[in-house]
Amino acid sequence: MTDLSEKDKINIILEEYKALRAEILMRTTIQTQVLAAFGAAGISIVGVSIAYRMLLFCVVMTVLLSLIAWMTFMFLDGDFKNIAIRLREIENEINTRSGGNCKIIYDH
Repeated sequence: MTDLSEKDKINIILEEYKALRAEILMRTTIQTQVLAAFGAAGISIVGVSIAYRMLLFCVVMTVLLSLIAWMTFMFLDGDFKNIAIRLREIENEINTRSGGNCKIIYDH
């Protein structure tokens, strides 16, 4: 088994960094799609309630939809925080290994 050079170790860490950045972009896209879905569901609930004059249905479904939306966003927010913590750790590790001479450049 061969030992990895410091440059190879930094490159491996940078690949993890890129993967986590891609994960954040993907989760942001998912969060936007979920928001759009909840918005559409909310509009449907109000429309059905007005059409059939069911105020109680509107209140109950709005509360239920709000609860589900809150839980979904709290779940995604927890993931964002965990990923952000790991990204900071990676940035610190890269700066330590490179002597502070390495800047992370995004190639989007």
